[in-house]
Amino acid sequence: PNVALGWSADQKLLHAYDARTRQPAAWPSRADSLSMLRGVLAFAFLNPGFAAALGCIYALFGLLALGIGHLYAAVVALIVATASFQDYTRRQEGSRARVKLLSLLNGAAHSLAFVGLVEVFLLIAPLAPNEPVTNAAMLLAWLALAGGAVAGTLFGIYLYVSSRWLDIGHVDAFSAMRRDSHRHFLRLRIKGDEVTVYPIGLARTPRRNEWRGNPAPSPAEPSAFVSDPPLEAQLIETPFVARATDQPLA
Repeated sequence: PNVALGWSADQKLLHAYDARTRQPAAWPSRADSLSMLRGVLAFAFLNPGFAAALGCIYALFGLLALGIGHLYAAVVALIVATASFQDYTRRQEGSRARVKLLSLLNGAAHSLAFVGLVEVFLLIAPLAPNEPVTNAAMLLAWLALAGGAVAGTLFGIYLYVSSRWLDIGHVDAFSAMRRDSHRHFLRLRIKGDEVTVYPIGLARTPRRNEWRGNPAPSPAEPSAFVSDPPLEAQLIETPFVARATDQPLA
Protein backbone atom coordinates (compact mmCIF):
# COMPACT_ATOMS: atom_id res chain seq x y z
CA PRO A 1 0.00 0.00 0.00
CA ASN A 2 0.91 3.64 -0.37
CA VAL A 3 1.84 5.73 2.65
CA ALA A 4 0.32 9.16 3.30
CA LEU A 5 2.17 11.57 5.59
CA GLY A 6 0.48 14.33 7.54
CA TRP A 7 1.57 16.79 10.21
CA SER A 8 -0.13 16.55 13.57
CA ALA A 9 -2.92 19.09 14.13
CA ASP A 10 -2.05 19.40 17.83
CA GLN A 11 -1.14 23.07 18.23
CA LYS A 12 0.54 22.43 21.58
CA LEU A 13 3.39 20.56 19.97
CA LEU A 14 6.53 22.06 18.51
CA HIS A 15 6.35 23.30 14.94
CA ALA A 16 8.58 23.23 11.90
CA TYR A 17 8.99 27.03 12.14
CA ASP A 18 9.84 29.16 15.14
CA ALA A 19 6.74 31.15 16.11
CA ARG A 20 8.78 34.30 16.85
CA THR A 21 11.34 34.42 14.03
CA ARG A 22 9.43 32.38 11.40
CA GLN A 23 12.75 30.71 10.64
CA PRO A 24 13.01 26.92 10.27
CA ALA A 25 13.10 25.30 13.69
CA ALA A 26 16.42 23.72 14.61
CA TRP A 27 17.69 21.62 17.48
CA PRO A 28 20.02 22.59 18.93
CA SER A 29 19.44 26.21 17.97
CA ARG A 30 21.68 27.85 15.40
CA ALA A 31 23.23 30.03 18.10
CA ASP A 32 24.03 26.98 20.26
CA SER A 33 25.46 25.12 17.27
CA LEU A 34 27.75 28.01 16.36
CA SER A 35 28.89 28.26 19.96
CA MET A 36 29.70 24.54 20.07
CA LEU A 37 31.45 24.75 16.70
CA ARG A 38 34.21 26.89 18.20
CA GLY A 39 35.37 23.82 20.06
CA VAL A 40 36.80 22.37 16.84
CA LEU A 41 39.56 25.00 16.97
CA ALA A 42 41.13 22.75 19.64
CA PHE A 43 41.30 19.92 17.09
CA ALA A 44 44.97 19.11 17.79
CA PHE A 45 44.25 18.48 21.48
CA LEU A 46 40.97 16.64 20.92
CA ASN A 47 42.48 14.36 18.25
CA PRO A 48 46.14 13.84 19.22
CA GLY A 49 46.50 10.72 17.08
CA PHE A 50 45.41 12.52 13.92
CA ALA A 51 47.61 15.51 14.78
CA ALA A 52 50.57 13.16 15.28
CA ALA A 53 49.92 11.63 11.85
CA LEU A 54 49.97 15.11 10.30
CA GLY A 55 53.23 15.78 12.13
CA CYS A 56 54.74 12.65 10.57
CA ILE A 57 53.73 13.95 7.14
CA TYR A 58 55.48 17.24 7.92
CA ALA A 59 58.55 15.20 8.90
CA LEU A 60 58.42 13.42 5.53
CA PHE A 61 58.47 16.78 3.79
CA GLY A 62 61.40 17.66 6.05
CA LEU A 63 63.20 14.56 4.86
CA LEU A 64 62.60 15.72 1.31
CA ALA A 65 63.87 19.19 2.25
CA LEU A 66 67.20 17.71 3.32
CA GLY A 67 67.75 16.71 -0.29
CA ILE A 68 66.24 19.56 -2.33
CA GLY A 69 65.89 22.45 0.13
CA HIS A 70 62.90 23.44 2.21
CA LEU A 71 61.51 25.96 -0.28
CA TYR A 72 61.29 23.37 -3.04
CA ALA A 73 59.90 20.88 -0.53
CA ALA A 74 57.25 23.47 0.36
CA VAL A 75 56.13 23.55 -3.28
CA VAL A 76 55.76 19.77 -3.19
CA ALA A 77 53.83 20.11 0.08
CA LEU A 78 51.51 22.65 -1.54
CA ILE A 79 50.73 20.32 -4.43
CA VAL A 80 50.30 17.22 -2.27
CA ALA A 81 48.20 18.96 0.40
CA THR A 82 45.95 20.68 -2.14
CA ALA A 83 45.36 17.46 -4.06
CA SER A 84 44.71 15.52 -0.85
CA PHE A 85 42.18 18.01 0.50
CA GLN A 86 40.51 18.26 -2.90
CA ASP A 87 40.13 14.48 -3.15
CA TYR A 88 38.92 14.18 0.45
CA THR A 89 36.39 17.01 0.31
CA ARG A 90 34.95 16.29 -3.14
CA ARG A 91 33.90 12.80 -2.03
CA GLN A 92 31.39 14.42 0.31
CA GLU A 93 30.74 17.83 -1.20
CA GLY A 94 31.42 17.38 -4.93
CA SER A 95 33.84 19.40 -7.03
CA ARG A 96 32.25 22.79 -6.53
CA ALA A 97 34.31 25.94 -7.02
CA ARG A 98 34.34 26.64 -3.29
CA VAL A 99 35.69 23.15 -2.64
CA LYS A 100 38.57 23.71 -5.06
CA LEU A 101 39.34 27.14 -3.63
CA LEU A 102 39.20 25.87 -0.06
CA SER A 103 41.52 22.98 -0.94
CA LEU A 104 44.04 25.37 -2.50
CA LEU A 105 43.94 27.70 0.51
CA ASN A 106 44.32 24.73 2.82
CA GLY A 107 47.31 23.45 0.89
CA ALA A 108 48.88 26.91 0.90
CA ALA A 109 48.39 27.24 4.66
CA HIS A 110 50.18 23.95 5.34
CA SER A 111 52.94 24.79 2.87
CA LEU A 112 53.58 28.15 4.55
CA ALA A 113 53.41 26.53 7.98
CA PHE A 114 56.07 24.04 6.90
CA VAL A 115 58.37 26.83 5.69
CA GLY A 116 57.76 28.77 8.89
CA LEU A 117 58.60 25.79 11.09
CA VAL A 118 61.85 25.15 9.22
CA GLU A 119 62.84 28.82 9.46
CA VAL A 120 62.11 28.86 13.20
CA PHE A 121 64.20 25.72 13.62
CA LEU A 122 67.14 27.29 11.77
CA LEU A 123 66.91 30.34 14.06
CA ILE A 124 66.64 28.67 17.45
CA ALA A 125 68.04 25.15 17.10
CA PRO A 126 71.48 24.47 18.65
CA LEU A 127 72.96 23.08 15.44
CA ALA A 128 76.12 21.05 15.91
CA PRO A 129 79.04 21.82 13.55
CA ASN A 130 80.04 18.88 11.38
CA GLU A 131 77.11 16.81 12.69
CA PRO A 132 74.70 16.64 9.74
CA VAL A 133 72.99 13.48 10.95
CA THR A 134 72.30 14.95 14.39
CA ASN A 135 71.05 18.20 12.88
CA ALA A 136 68.79 16.34 10.46
CA ALA A 137 67.39 14.19 13.27
CA MET A 138 66.60 17.29 15.33
CA LEU A 139 64.86 18.90 12.34
CA LEU A 140 62.70 15.85 11.71
CA ALA A 141 61.81 15.56 15.40
CA TRP A 142 60.89 19.26 15.48
CA LEU A 143 58.68 18.92 12.41
CA ALA A 144 56.98 15.83 13.81
CA LEU A 145 56.20 17.40 17.19
CA ALA A 146 55.66 21.09 16.46
CA GLY A 147 54.32 20.26 13.01
CA GLY A 148 51.69 17.99 14.53
CA ALA A 149 50.43 20.76 16.80
CA VAL A 150 50.46 23.36 14.03
CA ALA A 151 48.94 21.09 11.38
CA GLY A 152 46.25 19.87 13.77
CA THR A 153 45.34 23.46 14.63
CA LEU A 154 45.21 24.40 10.95
CA PHE A 155 42.93 21.44 10.31
CA GLY A 156 40.63 22.63 13.09
CA ILE A 157 40.56 26.13 11.58
CA TYR A 158 39.74 24.57 8.20
CA LEU A 159 36.81 22.64 9.70
CA TYR A 160 35.55 25.74 11.52
CA VAL A 161 35.73 28.04 8.49
CA SER A 162 34.27 25.49 6.06
CA SER A 163 31.35 24.66 8.35
CA ARG A 164 30.74 28.18 9.67
CA TRP A 165 30.78 30.14 6.41
CA LEU A 166 31.00 27.76 3.43
CA ASP A 167 28.34 25.15 4.32
CA ILE A 168 30.89 22.34 3.97
CA GLY A 169 31.98 19.55 6.30
CA HIS A 170 29.42 19.90 9.11
CA VAL A 171 29.59 16.21 10.02
CA ASP A 172 33.39 16.20 10.13
CA ALA A 173 33.51 19.36 12.22
CA PHE A 174 31.17 18.12 14.92
CA SER A 175 32.38 14.52 14.98
CA ALA A 176 35.95 15.81 15.45
CA MET A 177 34.92 17.37 18.78
CA ARG A 178 33.77 14.01 20.21
CA ARG A 179 30.84 15.70 21.89
CA ASP A 180 28.73 13.49 24.12
CA SER A 181 25.59 15.62 23.93
CA HIS A 182 22.55 16.47 21.80
CA ARG A 183 21.56 12.95 20.84
CA HIS A 184 18.23 12.30 19.16
CA PHE A 185 16.09 9.38 18.12
CA LEU A 186 12.60 8.57 16.84
CA ARG A 187 9.86 7.15 19.05
CA LEU A 188 7.18 5.26 17.11
CA ARG A 189 3.58 4.74 18.18
CA ILE A 190 1.76 2.15 16.07
CA LYS A 191 -2.03 2.07 16.16
CA GLY A 192 -3.95 0.23 13.47
CA ASP A 193 -2.82 1.48 10.08
CA GLU A 194 -1.18 4.58 11.55
CA VAL A 195 2.33 5.20 12.81
CA THR A 196 2.96 8.40 14.76
CA VAL A 197 6.61 9.42 14.75
CA TYR A 198 7.93 11.51 17.65
CA PRO A 199 11.39 13.10 17.21
CA ILE A 200 12.97 13.04 20.69
CA GLY A 201 16.14 14.85 21.77
CA LEU A 202 18.52 14.61 24.72
CA ALA A 203 20.56 17.76 25.29
CA ARG A 204 22.70 15.88 27.80
CA THR A 205 23.51 12.18 27.74
CA PRO A 206 24.49 10.26 30.88
CA ARG A 207 28.15 9.63 31.61
CA ARG A 208 29.34 6.05 31.94
CA ASN A 209 29.32 6.22 35.76
CA GLU A 210 25.78 7.62 35.87
CA TRP A 211 24.04 4.41 34.79
CA ARG A 212 22.43 2.25 37.48
CA GLY A 213 20.62 -1.05 37.47
CA ASN A 214 16.86 -0.56 37.56
CA PRO A 215 15.85 -1.80 41.04
CA ALA A 216 12.13 -2.01 40.23
CA PRO A 217 11.33 -2.46 36.52
CA SER A 218 7.73 -1.62 35.67
CA PRO A 219 5.59 -1.22 32.54
CA ALA A 220 6.26 2.53 32.71
CA GLU A 221 10.02 1.99 33.26
CA PRO A 222 10.91 -1.45 31.85
CA SER A 223 14.59 -0.69 31.14
CA ALA A 224 17.22 -2.85 32.83
CA PHE A 225 19.31 0.28 33.43
CA VAL A 226 18.32 3.82 34.37
CA SER A 227 20.39 6.97 34.64
CA ASP A 228 21.01 9.07 37.73
CA PRO A 229 20.18 11.91 37.20
CA PRO A 230 17.20 10.85 35.06
CA LEU A 231 17.11 11.44 31.33
CA GLU A 232 15.57 14.77 30.32
CA ALA A 233 14.01 13.97 26.96
CA GLN A 234 12.26 16.66 24.96
CA LEU A 235 10.18 16.84 21.80
CA ILE A 236 12.34 18.56 19.19
CA GLU A 237 10.04 18.59 16.17
CA THR A 238 6.39 18.31 15.26
CA PRO A 239 5.32 14.64 15.33
CA PHE A 240 3.94 13.36 12.07
CA VAL A 241 1.62 10.51 11.16
CA ALA A 242 2.15 7.90 8.45
CA ARG A 243 -1.04 6.21 7.29
CA ALA A 244 -1.27 3.16 5.09
CA THR A 245 -3.75 3.54 2.24
CA ASP A 246 -4.79 1.49 -0.75
CA GLN A 247 -5.65 4.63 -2.72
CA PRO A 248 -3.07 6.30 -5.02
CA LEU A 249 -1.71 9.51 -3.58
CA ALA A 250 -2.73 12.70 -5.40
